[in-house]
Amino acid sequence: MAHDEIVLQKKDVLTKLAISFAIGQSVKLTVFEEVIGRTIEGSKQIPKDLSDKGKITLSRKETSRKMGELYLERNYINLHSEILDTPELFWEHADLEPFYRKMAHYLDVNKRVDLLNRRLNLLHELFEILSNGLNHQHSSRLEWTIIILIIIEVVMGVMRDLFHMI
Repeated sequence: MAHDEIVLQKKDVLTKLAISFAIGQSVKLTVFEEVIGRTIEGSKQIPKDLSDKGKITLSRKETSRKMGELYLERNYINLHSEILDTPELFWEHADLEPFYRKMAHYLDVNKRVDLLNRRLNLLHELFEILSNGLNHQHSSRLEWTIIILIIIEVVMGVMRDLFHMI
């Protein structure tokens, strides 16, 4: 690589294929980065609301939908991440792996994969926050329902005792 130009010492098909694998991985990684970027952009208001208001301002349905979107995108990347593994071609042609490694290094594939993983972890943490928020809301509603039922039971018991005394 020199000034964004690929210069091949050997022009055989397998050398070109080795370099193509690295370029293909870089392109696929770009797609993943864009998906995660859009997800982070669409979710950045949630931590701000949590910080400002102390609670998640999304409704239960919106929160569930957002969690579903995060889960789908995380699965999309995890299910297609095998494309970022070292290709099997190099098991049989180990002499071609240096070409692949040099191109992958030039395209910063490993650094970008690490950054993508950190972003996925950030989204996972957000997913956990949303999940905990939903659980807390549901638990609070159940607690209030139980308290109201106990109050009704006590009032009915007191009324029954008062009317039986008279």
